[in-house]
Amino acid sequence: MSKTKEIIKSILPVFVLFGAVLVSLVFYNVYVRSTPFFTTSSPAGTYMVNLTGQKERPHIFTVEVRFNVLKNGKPFWSDQYLHSGDAFDLSFEVGYPDCRWLGENILRFYHEKDFNAGKPQVVIVVNKTERLIKYLKVEADPTDKFLLFDVQPKSEARLLVSPPKGDYEVLSVEGKFYEGRIFDDSADFKIDKGINEPFTYYIYITDDSLKIESPQLEKYRGTN
Repeated sequence: MSKTKEIIKSILPVFVLFGAVLVSLVFYNVYVRSTPFFTTSSPAGTYMVNLTGQKERPHIFTVEVRFNVLKNGKPFWSDQYLHSGDAFDLSFEVGYPDCRWLGENILRFYHEKDFNAGKPQVVIVVNKTERLIKYLKVEADPTDKFLLFDVQPKSEARLLVSPPKGDYEVLSVEGKFYEGRIFDDSADFKIDKGINEPFTYYIYITDDSLKIESPQLEKYRGTN
């Protein structure tokens, strides 16, 4: 019995330490996730975007950056995923240190150095419906992230994207109409290095479909 007590006494501090570390991590994650590390407002002040989470590369585990959007001071798009990574991935602060409002309703996260590394690509977002799109998230992995708000019916938005950094360009789209329908898709395009003009991509949003196309490049993978 005495040996059992001695064993318990010897391992008890380990369990206490482990429990303390675990509790600390839980509280830290809650604090980081709820406390904004960056805030920006659109030129006229209609939209305000807060970023929460961990922008630095972690030593262990996987961390996220999430965002919240206010419109005229009221919740508009809450607790949404923007970026994630572990110790071997590109951190948010390294990959997307710059941001810029492209008008009142489009926010871009990017790296100015990447954008100036060559000819920018063009992504044209086409709302072919008669309906107002509440929000869109457009990503050109791994260089650019765009947030678009209140995309008007029968409208086009022209987005300049950093030059491709590899053999493929990955585009992903997520959005929602005001009446509630959510849509998303992604596509990979094989970069043709023999083409000298800037690459152009089209995102077509209709009442019942979402298509991502390029008149110049072959689609390597995608659901449409």
